[in-house]
Parts: sequence; structure tokens; C-alpha cells
Amino acid sequence: MIWYKDLYVGESIVHKTKKVKWKIMHNAGQIGIYVITLASNTQNLLDIIPSYELMQKGYPKKDMVVVGLAKGYDEAIEVAASIVDEVYRLAGIYKTCIICVLHFVPNGIKLRGHIGSELQRKAAAILSIEKDENPAYSVVKVIKVRDGSPLDVPMLLFTWDKQKDMHVSAGEKPAEDKEKRKKEELQGIIKEIFRSRKKITYTELVTELMQGMDIKERTAKSYISYMKTNGMLNQDSSNNYQP
Repeated sequence: MIWYKDLYVGESIVHKTKKVKWKIMHNAGQIGIYVITLASNTQNLLDIIPSYELMQKGYPKKDMVVVGLAKGYDEAIEVAASIVDEVYRLAGIYKTCIICVLHFVPNGIKLRGHIGSELQRKAAAILSIEKDENPAYSVVKVIKVRDGSPLDVPMLLFTWDKQKDMHVSAGEKPAEDKEKRKKEELQGIIKEIFRSRKKITYTELVTELMQGMDIKERTAKSYISYMKTNGMLNQDSSNNYQP
């Protein structure tokens, strides 16, 4: 087991860090103690593990890198989020672009886990890479941009070039594919918004779009105008909206 020298520790146990660490290293039982480690697989950024699991015989902890300690799962989440905050702060200080590779939850556009959610909130941009309808190509879609509309950014294609032994650009998806994606994703978010209601005010709709799609107010308003023009939303005499 490898310990990060500048360990991140939850407030509730910061005064007894050495004791907690000693017990973990000597397989002594502790109630409610969690360790935060570098991810053991490519689907996570960090792992949050109950310390009692480490006591199991044969647990693969030889190459485990512990970066944080906490008491209780909620505090472990807070410690993990503070690590993300620290990375974000250092990126600003050193004017560095930090690229994280994470997996989305199945059938969704949310990143996996609490750390994924924290990164999604702070990221300046999020790109999704997935297989195209033509399996010879992969397509890059913009999920989030700090300013502007992610659904209006062209979808890029790339493929594997055997002669060059590397991935190469294959241009952009046709404009009609971009338009199709925009309509489908907006229809999806509208369906979700109106799942438990029949109508909504303009202000409420703007807020729902901003929160649901992680976009700015200006972009949300442009989407509402687009959906009205394309018959996806109707406005009644009281200025309420319904699908």
C-alpha cells in the first residue's frame, strides 16, 4: 500500500490521522473509516473503500495508492470533492489544461459517480466519443461548452488509418445529422421536464433547461425559441408552455 505524502483527511479525524493510518496498516478494525484511493479501473477517477474491506485476506492492496481518509461515506465524498477542487485550483494557478477520461452512466449523459458529477459541474467542456452508425468511424459530440450551445457544434468523425498506424480525422457529420441530434436531445429533456406536469412558465422552463443541460441562460432561451419554431413547444394565452 502506497500513501500519498500530502494526505487529504476529513475534518472529523484530522486530529488522529496517524492513529487511523497505523490501524489500517496493521489490519486493526475501525468503524466507519473510508480510504480514498486512485482508481483501480478505467471507469472511475477515485475509489472510495470501507477500511474493513482492506482487512480481508488476499485483498489486492499492494499497489493501492491512498490519497485520502474520512469517517463516514458522506465525509469521504466531501474529501474526494476537495481533491477535485484542488486540481481545479492548480490548473488555474499554472494555466494548465487538465483532461480527464471518464465513463458515462449507462444510457445517459451524466458522468459516473459523485466525482464524475463534481467534474461535470466544473469542466469547461465535455466531449463524448462513441461509435458512429458506420462502425469504421467514431464520432465526437460536444456535451458541454462554457459559453454557447453544445448542440450547435459540428460532430467530428475520426477513423483508424492502417498505413499511418494512427487515428485520423474523417471530417464532420452532415448538417442534417447535427440537426437530428439537436431535436432528439431537446425532445428528451422536454419529456423529462413535463413528466410530472402539464404546463410551465417561461421562467421555470429557462431554469429547468439551464439545470438539466448545464447551459447558460442565453442558450436556454435560444433552445426555447428553436423548439417553438419547430413545433416542439406550444405557448398558451397565459404564456405558459406545454409540449
